[in-house]
Formats: sequence, structure tokens, C-alpha cells
Amino acid sequence: MGGQVIVAVAAPPAAPLPCRPLLPRCRRVHAAAASLSAADSAAAPPQLTVRRAQTPAELRAAGSLRAAAFSVVPPDRSKFARQSFLRMKADAAWHTLEAKVAGTDVEYRDVLVTPLIAVTPVEALPRGAEGACLLPAEPGGSPQLVVGTCDLNQGINLPAEDLIGRQPAEGDKRRLRAYISNVATWEGARRRGAARALMAEAAREAAAAGVQHLYVHVEACNAAAAALYLSSGFEVESEEAEAFARAQNRNRRLLLHCKL
Repeated sequence: MGGQVIVAVAAPPAAPLPCRPLLPRCRRVHAAAASLSAADSAAAPPQLTVRRAQTPAELRAAGSLRAAAFSVVPPDRSKFARQSFLRMKADAAWHTLEAKVAGTDVEYRDVLVTPLIAVTPVEALPRGAEGACLLPAEPGGSPQLVVGTCDLNQGINLPAEDLIGRQPAEGDKRRLRAYISNVATWEGARRRGAARALMAEAAREAAAAGVQHLYVHVEACNAAAAALYLSSGFEVESEEAEAFARAQNRNRRLLLHCKL
């Protein structure tokens, strides 16, 4: 999944555009940020907590949630075929995440990956959650549900990403720069503050690790995600050219920056 989707690059990257606080095509997204911020934070349940994903069960739950959020299932698939497809994707996401954390993923050998999860008691949310996202109850506690996940990637760049941060211009870029990726929330928990809580915890983890410049990639057409990031203190630093994105058969993307 990388930033979200790993794409083979067949042409050299387009020259980066001059850095501006906000690119013209994103103005309506920026205008929506304030209203999204109020609605998102107001709905945050008090039971929601964010922590590092460390145990095999937590990593598996994070992989299952990502598979459900990012995988596109052909509409003609039967229920059984759909479940099998998502199970396969979940296992792949789980093992990929384990390899990144363990440092055995060759592409991420120069990137320190810290996965985060947002969890809440099962009874705090409506039914219908992916069963693989459930965490077993601890002694004296109740089962918890992983409703959100993301990765904090400390390093110069994300593998297979063409948009690379420009800050800092000098110093130890591998330590001072980080990227948030794979931000995903369970559909039944959206607009309840999970994504915002994940972003805030990722920023805290990054600052504690010495990071000074935090980045996140987003598709230009994903107004909701872009508005969340902009209202969380990020600004657009660079963007893909429309022609370059079209040549890669994908939506045009932006790179957002936040100074910690």
C-alpha cells in the first residue's frame, strides 16, 4: 500500500511547482476545513484511544482495516468471493506491516515505521464491524475494536512516492523528516474523531522522535481527507502535474507539510 497504492513509474517525475501556502485548485477544500474540524472533533467519543500497534493481534487488525478501506472488490463477486478476496488482502497487509516494523522490508530499510491504531470498546459503536478488527479482551476488560489506523514513517522519502518533502533543506533529513501514510477508518466510526486523533498522535510520536517536518500525501479530489489535514495544521507544499498523474493512470496528488 505504501502511501496507499504502489505505482510503477514509467516516466521521470514532473518538476515540482513553486511552493505556495495553498494551490488554487484546493481553495474550496481549505474553505471546508473549518466546518469539518468542528464536526469531527465534536463527535469524538470519550472511549476512543490511540496507541502504537505492537502485538500480532493489533497488527493483524490494522491490516484487516486497511484491506477493507483500500481494496476495490469487483461488483460481480459473490459474498463468499468478496470475503475471500478481503481475507487475502488483509493477510497481505498484515505481513507487509510486520515486515516494515521489523525492518525486513527491503524498500523500507531506511525508514522507521511506527503503526498506530485507534481503538474503542465494541459496545461504543454500532454493529457491522469487520470481525478481524476485533481485539480480544484483556483480563478484567472488554473486547476492543480497531476503528482507525495509520503509519508514521520517519525517513527521507516514502518508497515508490514521487512527491518528496523539501524540508529541512539541511541537516539530518532521515531523522528530521517523516510522513504519515495509510490513514484509514472503519466506515461505521467515521466522523467520530478517529482520523483526527490518529493525526494528533502521529504528530506527538514524530515530535518525540526528533522529527521537525511532517508530511502527508493526499489525492487532490479527496476533499474530505484534504480538509482534515489542512485543518490539522498542514499546508500544500507541492503537487503532481495533471499530465503526469494521467500518464500513471491515477488521480493527481498533493503533498502537505506541517512544521512541528
